[in-house]
Amino acid sequence: RTLPGLLRADGGSATLLGGDPWTQATALHRRLGYVPGDVSLWPGFTGGEVIDLLGRLRGGLDAGRRASLLERFDLDPTVKARAYSKGNRQKVALIAALASGAELLILDEPLSGADPMARVQILRAITDFAKRGGHVIMSTHVLYEVERVTNNIVLIHNGKAIASGDLHKIRALIDEHPHAVRIATSQPRDLAQALAAMDHVVSIEFVDEGALLIRTRKPDAFYR
Repeated sequence: RTLPGLLRADGGSATLLGGDPWTQATALHRRLGYVPGDVSLWPGFTGGEVIDLLGRLRGGLDAGRRASLLERFDLDPTVKARAYSKGNRQKVALIAALASGAELLILDEPLSGADPMARVQILRAITDFAKRGGHVIMSTHVLYEVERVTNNIVLIHNGKAIASGDLHKIRALIDEHPHAVRIATSQPRDLAQALAAMDHVVSIEFVDEGALLIRTRKPDAFYR
C-alpha cells in the first residue's frame, strides 16, 4: 500500500518509476496497475463497466487485450459486481490492470480466491505482461506460485527483508533451514511411512493423535 501511494511511510524511503510514491502519486498512477489482496467493486456496476472505468482512469484500455483476458479468465462482464465471488472480483481488477498501458503492476496476493485453473491462467497472463516489457511486484505466501514468473525474490519477516536473490538462492536458503508443516490425518502412520521416502523430508514427529509435524526443505509441496 505504500508503493502505490495509498499509505504514507512512517520510516525508510521508496522510489517508484523514478518518482516519490506519496508526493507524486497522481502522475505515477497513470503508469502502474495495482491489485489489492481483497478487491472491492461498485456493487451496482457490471464487471465490464468496472473494467472500463478503471481503464479510463489510466488513459484507456487495449480493447483486443481486454477481450482476450475476459476469455482467458472465463469472466462474464455482464454480471453485476455484487454477484461476483472473491476470485471473480480479483479477475476484474487484474483484467483492468493487464489491459491498460501500465509499465508496472503491483499485485498483492493476486491468486487469492482463484480456483486451480484460474491460477494457471493468471500466472500465464502475468508472464505475458512481463514478456512485453512490463515489470511486476507481486506478494505471496506460496513460493511455487511465483517460481515460474519471477527473477528476484525478497523474503520479509515481521516487516524486515531477511533475504533476497534469485529462485536458486532462496531455494538454497530453505534447504539450509527446513520448515515445519503440521498435517492432521486419520492414518498418521501410513502417511509417515510414505513421507519418509521423500528426499525433501528431513524429519517426521507424531505430535498428537492423528497429527504429524514434518520438517521439510520444500514446504510449498504440501500446499499444491
